Amino acid sequence: MILCKTYNALMLMTHFIKAVIVFSVLVFLYLPAVASDRIPLVDSNFECPAQKWKTVEKTQDWQGFVESLTTGMIRPGPPAELYANQSLCDENQCGKPRKIKGKTDVIVENYDDKYACITHAIDNGFGYKTSIIRRGNIIIRNKSAAWIGAWKIPDRSKIIISKKGDIYHIKGNTSYHEKWSEIDGYAAPMGSYMKFIDNDGKMATKNPKIKPCTIDMVTVGDFVIMHDNMLCGETNVRFMGIYKRVMSHN
Repeated sequence: MILCKTYNALMLMTHFIKAVIVFSVLVFLYLPAVASDRIPLVDSNFECPAQKWKTVEKTQDWQGFVESLTTGMIRPGPPAELYANQSLCDENQCGKPRKIKGKTDVIVENYDDKYACITHAIDNGFGYKTSIIRRGNIIIRNKSAAWIGAWKIPDRSKIIISKKGDIYHIKGNTSYHEKWSEIDGYAAPMGSYMKFIDNDGKMATKNPKIKPCTIDMVTVGDFVIMHDNMLCGETNVRFMGIYKRVMSHN
């Protein structure tokens, strides 16, 4: 009887030890997965304000906005890891861990000796994503303002800008699934900023109660940033986004 009780006690102890071991292994495997489920935060007070783009859309201070930007390229080699700070997380730009390919051209908002705040087009071409990258993974370039050329968001939008006297001719098209829109008109640049108003193109209207299609355009190096007033086509058909130079017209 005593031997039977001792055996049962040993068996219970064995099962308990096995359960503890299994639980410990699961915790060991699960915790790193939880920890890596979100983009890592930078270990400093480096500022990368996600509200910057939204602020300029409200204030319309596009010229002042572009003066604070420059461009850069991710160093050739393996993809570089992207980071965030609390400001980006508060703006829901702190999702799952992401990496960015080497040789990718990006817009640089600000940087110090450790980090750089970059904005880059997202995969589907609609809009952009702001992230932080280690300073050693990016080559900072001097920005230049050159409007003339062909600019493109892959598989969605293309704009061609050419000079006609003292003004610029802007012609382009964009699409969303089976819907599409096009613009064709003229605008006068003010340095790195230009406002396009389609008073003569296909989106024009003679009804004074209906606003025409307008597009705020900013050039930064080999990029043109465009932000429309959502009146340039059918629902979800927009020219908004970051366009990359694909051809230079001299």
